[in-house]
Amino acid sequence: MTTLLNEIPTTSLLDSENASCGNSVARLTTGIGEEAPYHRRLTKEVEGAREIQRHLFPRRLPTVFGLDCWVSWRPAWEVTGDFYDFLELPDGKLGIAIGDVSGKGVGAGMPAAFLQGALRGLASVALDPRDLVGQVNNVVSQVLPADRFASLFYGQYDPATRRSVYVNAGHNPPVVLRKRDGGCQVLRLEVGGRVIGPYPEPYQQGEFLHEGGDLVVLFTDGISESMSARCEEWGEERLIELVQLCNGLSARECAGRILAGAERFAGRAQPHDDMMVVVLRIA
Repeated sequence: MTTLLNEIPTTSLLDSENASCGNSVARLTTGIGEEAPYHRRLTKEVEGAREIQRHLFPRRLPTVFGLDCWVSWRPAWEVTGDFYDFLELPDGKLGIAIGDVSGKGVGAGMPAAFLQGALRGLASVALDPRDLVGQVNNVVSQVLPADRFASLFYGQYDPATRRSVYVNAGHNPPVVLRKRDGGCQVLRLEVGGRVIGPYPEPYQQGEFLHEGGDLVVLFTDGISESMSARCEEWGEERLIELVQLCNGLSARECAGRILAGAERFAGRAQPHDDMMVVVLRIA
């Protein structure tokens, strides 16, 4: 049968494709419209979690005789799994904490807030760092998911004696930089035990006698494990080298240099973890 030109269907292949494309765009637009309230609600919830976390962080730095301190941090997400705290204790002592919950974003931020709350709540009844961290572990291990854990360093500093008593629960050992014979001696606060979470067990307690001029640097692994675009870690050796250049600087200047050093090493690489550093200068 011969088909005449005027018998060809009036809807061409191009028209069919345009119609199909139009339907797809319409469905996509409808889908976006339906998901918009969900995304707005999710954004609002994340903002709420961020505000709660901000209110948990100390609103001011402690005023302790002979102690200069500063905190610098940069979250990789809206909500961070890193946290720090300063606790005013009896007899003029100061509780100092830094911690890091495994995971990222809200999934790490909410357990971090719970852990920090438990630490604050128990500090008034368990004055011994070993007992305090043990009780925190018992409480937190009951609510943390099986695949979550947290590292925690908690110390108590007595300005009258320059003595610190501390427990390191699986955290990056803080660095103490001390002037010695024209150079610098590097000491680490390592005594403690395993991470908070799935392995409740007794902790050991360490003691450290500070000297005037000591520089104490507490940090989370987002600092030491800052990653370059070539997947190379900054590492603790580079961190310590930079800290050794901070002799004579204030705690604020030193903290700023450390954070800037980690960020500079990462360059334009996408941040893969939160960064936090707490610096104490003993007068």
